[in-house]
Amino acid sequence: MPFTSVKLSLLIVIEMVHPSTVSLIFEWVVFRYLGKISFSVYLLHVFVIYIKPIEEQVNYYDRTISEFGLVILLATASYYLVEYPSQLVAQRLSRVFTRLALYDHYQLLSISAVADVVAYDWRLTSIMTAFDGVLLETLGINDKPSNEAVIDIALGQEIEVRVTNELSEPSCLHWHGMKQLGTQEMDGMSGITQCVIEPNSTAVYRYAPDKAGTFWWHSHHKTQYSFGLRGPLIVRAPENELRAVEKEIDSEYIIQLTDIYHAQPPPGPVLWDTIAINNLGRFDCTAATINNLTECDPDQPLSSFGFQEGKKYLLRVTNMAAMAPFEFSIDGHDFQVIAADAEPVMPSQLINSITINIGQRYDIIVEAKKDTQEASSFWVRAKGLTGLPWITRTGNTGSAGFNDEGLAIIRYDSTSTAEPTSQPHEDTVTVGEFDFTPVSPVQLPSTPSDRSLVQFSINPAVGGIVSLDGGEYNPLVIPDEPPLLSIASGLSTSDLPATTNARAIKYGDHIEVVLVNEMSEQHPFHLHSHVPWVVGSGYASIEQIQKNTLPPSKLQGAMVRDVYTVPGCNTDDDGLCVDVGYVVLRFTADNPGVKPNPKDPMSDEVSEESANSGGAHSDICLLQLKPRFSTPYPLYRPPKVPMGLLTSLALFLLAINQASAAIARYYWNITHFNSTAFDGVMTPGYGINNEPTKLHPIEVTLGDEVEVHVTNQLTEQTCIHWHGMRQFGTQEMDGVSGITQCQIQPNVTAIYRFTPDKCGSFWFHGHEEVQYAFGLRGPLIVHCPYDQLQSWEKDIYKEYTVLITDWYHEVPVGAPIWDSVLINNVGRYNCTVAEAAGKECVAGQPLPRFQFVAGKKYLIRLINTSAMSAFKVSIDGHSFQVIAVDGDQLQPSTTVNSVFLNVAQRADILVQAKTAPSQSQVSQRKTPLGSFWLRVNSLYGLPWTALPVDQMPEGFNPDALAIIDYQSGATADPTSSKWTTEVSIGEFDYKPLNPVVLPTVPDQRMVVEFTLAVLPANPDSFLGYMAIDQREFISLVIPEHPPLFTIAQGAATKDLPTSANAVKLKHNDHVEVVVVNETPDQHPIHLHAHSPWIVGSGHASRQAILDNNLTALRLNDPMQHDVFTVPECLTDNNGTCTDLGYVVFRLTADNPGVWIMHCHIDWHFVLGLAMLFVEAEDVLHKLGLAEFSSNMLSVCNGAGNFTI
Repeated sequence: MPFTSVKLSLLIVIEMVHPSTVSLIFEWVVFRYLGKISFSVYLLHVFVIYIKPIEEQVNYYDRTISEFGLVILLATASYYLVEYPSQLVAQRLSRVFTRLALYDHYQLLSISAVADVVAYDWRLTSIMTAFDGVLLETLGINDKPSNEAVIDIALGQEIEVRVTNELSEPSCLHWHGMKQLGTQEMDGMSGITQCVIEPNSTAVYRYAPDKAGTFWWHSHHKTQYSFGLRGPLIVRAPENELRAVEKEIDSEYIIQLTDIYHAQPPPGPVLWDTIAINNLGRFDCTAATINNLTECDPDQPLSSFGFQEGKKYLLRVTNMAAMAPFEFSIDGHDFQVIAADAEPVMPSQLINSITINIGQRYDIIVEAKKDTQEASSFWVRAKGLTGLPWITRTGNTGSAGFNDEGLAIIRYDSTSTAEPTSQPHEDTVTVGEFDFTPVSPVQLPSTPSDRSLVQFSINPAVGGIVSLDGGEYNPLVIPDEPPLLSIASGLSTSDLPATTNARAIKYGDHIEVVLVNEMSEQHPFHLHSHVPWVVGSGYASIEQIQKNTLPPSKLQGAMVRDVYTVPGCNTDDDGLCVDVGYVVLRFTADNPGVKPNPKDPMSDEVSEESANSGGAHSDICLLQLKPRFSTPYPLYRPPKVPMGLLTSLALFLLAINQASAAIARYYWNITHFNSTAFDGVMTPGYGINNEPTKLHPIEVTLGDEVEVHVTNQLTEQTCIHWHGMRQFGTQEMDGVSGITQCQIQPNVTAIYRFTPDKCGSFWFHGHEEVQYAFGLRGPLIVHCPYDQLQSWEKDIYKEYTVLITDWYHEVPVGAPIWDSVLINNVGRYNCTVAEAAGKECVAGQPLPRFQFVAGKKYLIRLINTSAMSAFKVSIDGHSFQVIAVDGDQLQPSTTVNSVFLNVAQRADILVQAKTAPSQSQVSQRKTPLGSFWLRVNSLYGLPWTALPVDQMPEGFNPDALAIIDYQSGATADPTSSKWTTEVSIGEFDYKPLNPVVLPTVPDQRMVVEFTLAVLPANPDSFLGYMAIDQREFISLVIPEHPPLFTIAQGAATKDLPTSANAVKLKHNDHVEVVVVNETPDQHPIHLHAHSPWIVGSGHASRQAILDNNLTALRLNDPMQHDVFTVPECLTDNNGTCTDLGYVVFRLTADNPGVWIMHCHIDWHFVLGLAMLFVEAEDVLHKLGLAEFSSNMLSVCNGAGNFTI
């Protein structure tokens, strides 16, 4: 008999005689001294254990050979343990045995150490809930709220959760606080440690908690947990491991604190709607109606917890919020903290309040009162913390009904239903987040093996960005394949995309990480699968952090936390960061993110053969969807690659909103704002929610839908136009008072809802009378998704939106001229002149400052929101490239130092910050980088303004300044000099990113002449006029009914009043329009809902224009503008026009609607310098009013000027 057969026979006998743990030891000895098992038996083991699904493994053993097969399995396992004595291998084999043991007809192990398995069967479902009284669609488990899906086990038990996704989108679940040592793929990070669970698919999570405590689970896919997919996970210590303080506990409650959102928040700073405790809260149903939330229960019950006099209670308090940090307290009760983030701490002093950030947990012991005769119920309070340093937004910026406090009730009388009358504590007694004393303190090494610097910020264009060890800032982009699986297939950390923000860490090293917050709001960070020691926290300069000259770390008795607050930076008076906030962490890299090479589990090297034996990368996620992965027992393969802790999976990832298309909702009250002193002079104006409109930007990602609830709280009518939005299919949302909608009357709400069709810089403004000239204007930014950014946009470090405007202290009389110029609502006016005119004035207004970091690239969005003034913009000492105008992308321009912006035009410019002086230059006393002027120079006098230069009023300030600052905290004004030579590009001379070739001959051509004059039609008025194709000059008068609605009801263009100045465009025709200026000053003309191609511009006689005898048109690669400058006419010595100024534009009439074209000088628009294009009249007839927003039509009914 061959030697191998002898060994196997011996093993069979051993198994029969010793069917217990002893047999394993015996077999080990046999193999150790009789030699190794043959390779053929090893292959059989691999086939049985690692290749075949578990059911097939079981079925593979016919009862006639089962004992023989199981002996082979045990013998091979023993060999494997001898040859590869690593913890991971042992864990893998243990898991195989445990899985087989679930089949009761194969209870092959008599090993008493096998833990119980606690199984849960969950379906992820959409449910209707009313947590705060408002009926909403949320996410739940098995058609119930997720807070009821409690995982509650004893330490030593294994958890198995079978998750079937019945949602319409992918999902995954993360088990917050679980170390997942040896079960890395169970961490539940969507696209990082696992493939997503697609709809109608099942995944089985199985892992063993490594310690007792309070944990929680939540979705880790997009923003699902914000909308309900979250719940508690409790691991109980054995009775003999309880501390003395725990043995005194009479009862316990789980308390889940959450913030509630009635809709997906818009991009930008987020604020919740209400707070709930154990998914119960209260929202103001009156406010719900204002917010168009029609189903609301005003009698919503609150959570309550029964107490008995003199008893001790354990409250497991978990912050499961998406945004809100809380201050937690119980009226009339003190408590002690005995655990933080499941880490036991020495019982704290008696306190009455604890701050609990997102993801954090506290176990607190509350001793019930001994006498409750005075009061038998008390409020439990969870106060959401708003405003800096907690979050950017303050409570007063919330939607109607915003509630920042969640309430629950402690009841001593179970029969009572009365609500408490208790009051909050007058004085707060608390303990800081890192100031608890751990039960088992440790002494950390004075010097770490590795130190990493992680700087983070938020770039509005791409979301969160992270810089590792001083490198480039990158957003997290979920890769095509989960990095954990990619690494396990043979890739190295360096092979991962830069946007995974991955850093390899050597196994066994003691690591120090410094998290650096470059924003003014705090951020709670979480490192998956580790509970690091927090050894330092505070504020410092970047230089101090880089040079590691921080205050001494707390290396003895440091607290461990799995969520820790990184404080916001300290800011100066302008809101710019001075010192950054930081947290210093220490941890030991003892939890591999990938499996080790079995031949050398501590090695960082691997052979080419073993590295490439994991299969094709493209098969990774596909394999996980095959049947063997749909069973309750995942497939495990032998380890093949070296370990490397993928800290990109948890540590170096700044979570960004990866949500798909969403509705960005805004709630605005249009109000008078009576205390504006933008340039120092107290001037009344218009605002939003009683604040300057600059504080209410709209900022979304392409694909998001914008919804703005506009309530008019003025004493006059209003409306809002969304400049640059095409409004294809949402014609009634264009926001032109009396043209595309009825005016919004006082105390009436209109809801604008539209989807931007392209990325770029846009703006909104009032389109009623001259409201926008006095402040009703602001930015509308549409960010491109990261994968749609151009290469020159991906390395942008930061962006700034710069609003440039002229400012008027009162409505001009006669030829209009502004008083001063503002940058982001700040300018400086001569207070001596103002006070002489009886105006209150504050001198020395602080100027806007834009912080630059040496060597970085910046995007500056320049938006001219003025009522009249054209500008030239420059930055001392800095040249730049123009990459977009009016929301249309360009090929990056040649380097310029000045850019022209007419009224309503926008330019996106890329500015490369200067390089910091080297150490040698500093030692040679070379001047370090300081600050530089950003200059805005308005253009005035002919041809820019009718008022000559020598007639400007006293105090007139045509320019504005802002500061580019390289030194944070600087307060001195720059001493830089302006450019001596201007380098710029003409308005129509840029090169489009996506060039087109237009038809030689248009389907339709028209000539539109305009002037400002006193004409016989209105002999007593100076008005603006337009004439279409040599017809009479007409000054636009807003019709009684909006022409868009009139046409949709069946009227023809010719049926509109003559004063509507309307012309019909045939659907899909390619149209050429020549706009002719018969005045001696230029005019910025804006066509709504189109960005036409500008194919010609210049001067010509009127006859040459009418005869179409103009200079050759630019039909190849023409520029697009939604605002274009029509040059002034040329005049003789008497001031009479000789050659007229003109612009020729082309458009395709593919956007049915009634679109206005007008001069964007606000003072000229109100004079009637406008006309209407009725585009695709026949299509509008077919649409009818039924296709328009019922809300917008109801605005007409409310106005009483239109009947549906």
